[in-house]
Amino acid sequence: MLKTFNPMAHPRLFRMVLNSWPPYLGAGVCVEEIVEDWTKIRVGMKLRWYNKNYLRSHFGGSLFSMTDPFFVLMLMANLGKDYIVWDSSSKIQFIQPGRGKVFATFIVDQTRLDGLRDAAVSGEKMLEKFRVDIVDADNSPVARVYKTIYIRKKKSRRSD
Repeated sequence: MLKTFNPMAHPRLFRMVLNSWPPYLGAGVCVEEIVEDWTKIRVGMKLRWYNKNYLRSHFGGSLFSMTDPFFVLMLMANLGKDYIVWDSSSKIQFIQPGRGKVFATFIVDQTRLDGLRDAAVSGEKMLEKFRVDIVDADNSPVARVYKTIYIRKKKSRRSD
């Protein structure tokens, strides 16, 4: 059987793929770090002419987009192919204008991952809540993003 290539097995390569992805290129989003075990991802975005609004601060859509796939990707990489993981809902709260480079650091620790595995063992759907803050260079909050992620263990296939 031919094995398929899984780019998520290579976080450094996957980071390059994300940084070449047209929506992120267009918004100026840069994935700066994906740790080997996919428990931490750091994303940055400089203020550029093409991602600022009329008030000369970061466009809210760009701030929101810089947080889009990361909790899902981290859970997919850590829970594995036996789980269905996807975004269910997102909400952003703007705190202050972002006028320079902004950052978001996504962290999912091993204890939480173990708890998710245990909770999903029944195969029933779960809706897990996550939060990430977008901060400026002084670590002052610019926006807070709330994500609700759908997680379900796949039903096992039985061969008769």
